[in-house]
Amino acid sequence: MNAIHIIMATSTSANPHNIPNERIESVIRKRKISAITFLVFGILLIVAGSLLTSFESQRISVSFIIFGIIGILFAFMYWISAEKILIALRKFNADRMREAQLQAQYSDRYNSRDANYRNFERYANLNHIGLPSYEQSVISHT
Repeated sequence: MNAIHIIMATSTSANPHNIPNERIESVIRKRKISAITFLVFGILLIVAGSLLTSFESQRISVSFIIFGIIGILFAFMYWISAEKILIALRKFNADRMREAQLQAQYSDRYNSRDANYRNFERYANLNHIGLPSYEQSVISHT
């Protein structure tokens, strides 16, 4: 979930009026494209290395095969990281939808409150959040 918050904090998708997941989805798409590219080049390097062994170029063929294996490993790493971000994004969206459904279900409670009561309720339980002692003392005395 940290990756999603970092991406959202550094992008325009933090604004709820924009498309909220556009930036994250583009990062996922780019990582998957990079993974496919690494996989293709890794396979090509392994094939080239195996073909070079028939021409008695042992040094070059071994390095081609090693770089091909490294490319395939990078492909799997990029694909797995994209999937982890996608899973975290789905969890985040599910939480947002659940919260929106609760607000819609109890909309009479949310609409009947005035702004002062909402602000008080928001800051009422801050002692449990773990604020530094100065902020806790200021909030508890006001």
